[in-house]
Amino acid sequence: MVEKKKAVRKKNIRKKSRPSKLGHDPLSWIDEKDIDDIAGGDNDNPESIAESKEENTESNHDEVDNLSVAMENNVNDNTEKDINKSEEMDEIHRENLDMLDLTSHFGISRVADIYPQMQSLISSSSETLKISGGDIESVDTAALQLLLAFVAEAEKNGKKIEWESCSEKLRSSASLLNIEKSLGIG
Repeated sequence: MVEKKKAVRKKNIRKKSRPSKLGHDPLSWIDEKDIDDIAGGDNDNPESIAESKEENTESNHDEVDNLSVAMENNVNDNTEKDINKSEEMDEIHRENLDMLDLTSHFGISRVADIYPQMQSLISSSSETLKISGGDIESVDTAALQLLLAFVAEAEKNGKKIEWESCSEKLRSSASLLNIEKSLGIG
């Protein structure tokens, strides 16, 4: 019975090894010995199959446990990082009440952190608001859109915008979108 199963498996694998319609058989490098191993080899013994299933189940449980622990640690690390970022933003905000300091990676992921600072700057009593964008290494259109809205809202409220610094990346991105004059960096 076992030999019959092996012969049927070999036959099925050989059928599949006919020339591919694509012109290349990616499994052509497998020889007969490998086919025996793939087809089941000595694993047709029900006891060895059961042992193999138990080992795989235990291994999968261990992997799931390890993955759960890793994910929990990652969530904790990210929460601590978010708290630290918020504390840093609060400190910057307290130190520079009339300054908007843009981060080196000014993108949609940072917009939620910067928006409250923008709101408080617009509602502040300062007549001149300063923007520091000299450290920007990457910027996306969502962040530029928010920055453009901030400048427009500040001007609408009678505030003057001054750029303390502006990176070449920010300048070229604004130029590409033809908004450098609207931002006041042109």
